[in-house]
Amino acid sequence: MYLHLGNEIIVRKSEIIAIIDLANTKSDANKDFIKIADIEDKIEKVSNKENMKSLVITDKKTYLLNISSTTLWKRANNSKFD
Repeated sequence: MYLHLGNEIIVRKSEIIAIIDLANTKSDANKDFIKIADIEDKIEKVSNKENMKSLVITDKKTYLLNISSTTLWKRANNSKFD
């Protein structure tokens, strides 16, 4: 039902639109999306680190994380609270 993203941020799994792997995908579209979300004040860095590995897009906000998309996928599918 919920997915823990780190730094006390939890989102409803039903609100997640996409989990994007930034570590292995160097796309101009991803960079443009992040830039637009930042301009619209709809992006939140979950960690202070520079090396962001994944992007979680929800219907309300976009989150930049230093956690791999694989780890997030495992968390989402192995939750004991579903």
